Amino acid sequence: AQSAGEWVFIPHAEDGWVAARKNGGSYQLESGATVSLSAKDAARCLPLNYSWLARQQSDLVLLDALHEGLILHNLRERFMKDQIYTSIGGILIAVNPFKRLPLYGSSRIEAYKNMGNKQLPPHPFLSAAASYRNLFEHSLNQSILVSGESGAGKTETTKQCLAYLAEVAGSKTNIEQKVLSANPILEGFGNAKTIRNDNSSRFGRFSEVLLDDSLKIQGAKITNYLLEKSRVTTPGPDERNYHIFYQLARSNWASRFGLDSGPEAFAYCASSGCLSVEGMDDEAEFEDVLLAFKNLGFSQQQQDAVLEVVAGVLHLGGVSFQNDASSGNDGAVITPGASATAAAWCGKLLGVASEGAFQAALVTRTSQMGSRETVKVPLRPEQAIENRDALAKFVYDRLFDWLVETIHQSL
Repeated sequence: AQSAGEWVFIPHAEDGWVAARKNGGSYQLESGATVSLSAKDAARCLPLNYSWLARQQSDLVLLDALHEGLILHNLRERFMKDQIYTSIGGILIAVNPFKRLPLYGSSRIEAYKNMGNKQLPPHPFLSAAASYRNLFEHSLNQSILVSGESGAGKTETTKQCLAYLAEVAGSKTNIEQKVLSANPILEGFGNAKTIRNDNSSRFGRFSEVLLDDSLKIQGAKITNYLLEKSRVTTPGPDERNYHIFYQLARSNWASRFGLDSGPEAFAYCASSGCLSVEGMDDEAEFEDVLLAFKNLGFSQQQQDAVLEVVAGVLHLGGVSFQNDASSGNDGAVITPGASATAAAWCGKLLGVASEGAFQAALVTRTSQMGSRETVKVPLRPEQAIENRDALAKFVYDRLFDWLVETIHQSL
């Protein structure tokens, strides 16, 4: 019989731990394959009763043994059935399926809102419902901590918790819709594709939802910190820059800002070798960003200014430098042709009145010695590139901070 013999969990390079039956000096997996272990790995084996494998639990506390092998087996088996949420007491564990599942929506929210004493499966709505119920019963501030490595699903989990609160604590002023409208903007400007996650938040986020005495949403506050500025100029191989760059360059706004050639024509997007994300429609998501701007009360002038800065940063990445042969030193000048055109676009979009002053700022460093007048020191081409990239990161970081602050004012 399959269950006969002594079973254990053995270390496995890909799956962490797998069930195996001792077979003399080797181990036989459930698939029938036989493996050998070093003495060190054999000493790490975890106890297993074969009958445990058939009993999956939605709460890990109920497992027959609480060790890493059985925990991973339970999570793996549930994941294969699209049961991506598992609890351990009051803690929710989410395993990212990297696909859409029919686990959300208003009807599902209603089920958790009106669950009473019924037992419902683990879910972000259950965690949000518990927090809201504790707020109602004990009048104490509540916190939901969403943590995990890149690609674990933190962004989506946070969105689902906010969606639940917006549904059950909706106000007459409809402020909850403004809270939800912040997501397309924050994701567009603060999220990017990485090798592990197609929609990875590249900044820290602390969201506060404020409720009145009747437990209806009256406002919200979002605190951001540690935006990944290096991504603006050097996204990793097979990763993307921030979504908004691709969204704008593929939108019907592109021609206004000299982005007609698409993201592939701009170094800050094209250098990583990844321009598109499967299942992600940049044009459609740009429309979501514009709608969110409107819902949050951004004026048309503010929207134009934001997109001008985004386009200006893209053009800045297209500025290259060469040695200034006419100066007799190794100072840099902007390379003629497409590079000079990119510099002109950048200066215009960033609102610099003097094209000459902007270009000079890219290739010189201004120093002041004591109380003497300032001195302009020419930069070598490689220094000018560093100067250009530092400017791009600074401008984008300030733009992101301004967006978050403007969202605060709206909420």
